[in-house]
Amino acid sequence: MVRRRGSAAGPGDEGRLLLGVAPGYLEPEMAAVGVRLSERGGRTDEYLDAMRQLWNEPQPAFHGRYANFERVDAYPRPVRPDGPRIMIGGHSPAAYRRAVLKGHGWIGNGSSPEDLETHLEGLRKAAAEVSRPAQLGRLEINFMQINPVEVDADSARRYAELGVDRLLVYPLPLEDPAEVSAFLQRHADLTR
Repeated sequence: MVRRRGSAAGPGDEGRLLLGVAPGYLEPEMAAVGVRLSERGGRTDEYLDAMRQLWNEPQPAFHGRYANFERVDAYPRPVRPDGPRIMIGGHSPAAYRRAVLKGHGWIGNGSSPEDLETHLEGLRKAAAEVSRPAQLGRLEINFMQINPVEVDADSARRYAELGVDRLLVYPLPLEDPAEVSAFLQRHADLTR
């Protein structure tokens, strides 16, 4: 992960956990856990609401279609008020709306800054369709370049210009620890 140059520690830095959430898209995976593909988005939204009840309410209770509880203890509570910072993943209109409505940030991937521009347009459209809750603050942008996995200096600069808060790097297909370390060092050097 490469944090945007000059970005200060933010409100999420009181706790170190960033919770990445995405409903999935592969039918065999959904079938394996007993979830119909058509229910995954609604289930994800409801689980996020239920988790926030567990994290924030002194006597958590939630009654929904997929989650139903009351009179439960939910300890230990998260360090950060309102729970961990939630990063919503996905590239569909529903994922963009979910990020705007329920996430502290969005996480996506692609092969270039131009791919990111397409996703940012999707997020802008979603923001015009739904109202972002003020308590979530500014939507953070997290992006992982895939294929190629190497990020060059020009691309890193362009990602920063586009407003990326965290540029995620993933050293696949490397397996040798020395090669992974060199890969990470090359990418860390891009922020200097």
